Amino acid sequence: MSKVKSGDNIKITAGRDKGKTGKVERVLPQIRGGSVLVTGINLYKKHLKARGGRAGEMIEKAHPLPMGNIAIICPKCNKPTRIGYEVDRQGKKLRICRKCKEAI
Repeated sequence: MSKVKSGDNIKITAGRDKGKTGKVERVLPQIRGGSVLVTGINLYKKHLKARGGRAGEMIEKAHPLPMGNIAIICPKCNKPTRIGYEVDRQGKKLRICRKCKEAI
């Protein structure tokens, strides 16, 4: 079970986008020991060459962020937090906010 899932709200804790918040678009566990794609964060420009009658252009592309540079924002207390685990009475594993002890 991954601590970060797509759809989670996160805050960037390191790098040039430090302090920004966003929503996880995709989790990439195989890249650099775990990375996430966040909508509108860590954008780079890519130059495309003109081909087949189509004009050349520059597009903005999102690059993955390492898991160590993000913190999940708890939906209950609205603070960036670490994630813990807890098993409930039905035997289901839950993600827990380390600050307010509520299930995420």
